[in-house]
Amino acid sequence: MEKKGRKEDLRVIKSKQAIKEAFIELVEIKGFDKISVCDIANRANINRNTFYLHYEDKEDLVRKILHESVGKVYDKLVGYSISNFDVIDETQLHWGIRNLLRLIEPEMELYRIIIMDKTVNGYFSTVSNLIKEALIKMLGVRNPRSDIVFQYAFSGMMGVIQQWIVYSPADTLVTAKVLSKMAYSSLIQFRNVN
Repeated sequence: MEKKGRKEDLRVIKSKQAIKEAFIELVEIKGFDKISVCDIANRANINRNTFYLHYEDKEDLVRKILHESVGKVYDKLVGYSISNFDVIDETQLHWGIRNLLRLIEPEMELYRIIIMDKTVNGYFSTVSNLIKEALIKMLGVRNPRSDIVFQYAFSGMMGVIQQWIVYSPADTLVTAKVLSKMAYSSLIQFRNVN
């Protein structure tokens, strides 16, 4: 009896993965607004009823796959703890940003289509907000002064991360190094303000 449950779980996992892959491929080819649930089901080699077992519609699919994807990033980031943002050093900041980018890498194709397709671009704010919340916890941003620096650095960092996702101009380590140097420079400037 236990083995049957595991096989069903594996089937669900495989179906959801096939749906996700089909969705990404179709959005790249046709665009989000021009694909249907039927298109996704056909591409995933499943029937529409299987799709509807897991998702209400294609908008629900986007929300759920992003929530699952960024949920993994969130859980990992919150699991790391750097100390206190007010006394963070460049090495700690680099370590945190490098880990963030490494967590994003496996889902770059999903994030890229979400950023690139104007009809679903708004969904990327979900990703950004959860990453922001996780980083605040991880970095120990605990007071209004720290929050000002964090907000400034985070806004710039997310702009660079979006460019990195879409265009991949540099590898992960180079991007992490540049981002951490820029963020740390902002932090040093802020510490000098009375």
